[in-house]
Amino acid sequence: MDDVSFRDSRDDCPRKMQDLSCEFEYRKDHGNCYVGATCYDACGWFYSVDTIPDGVVEFSQPCW
Repeated sequence: MDDVSFRDSRDDCPRKMQDLSCEFEYRKDHGNCYVGATCYDACGWFYSVDTIPDGVVEFSQPCW
């Protein structure tokens, strides 16, 4: 789970998990596809995923 980060679970913001939105980024190299995502709610950042290795710079379409 090194690729996943969450906001501190002790956060007591009353509007957490409301007004959700996410941004996605896809990169590729040598036929492999990687994804990065950052998600926000009404309280700010709450979740992110980053499987993009250092040095992979070529942008891509979604990996499906």
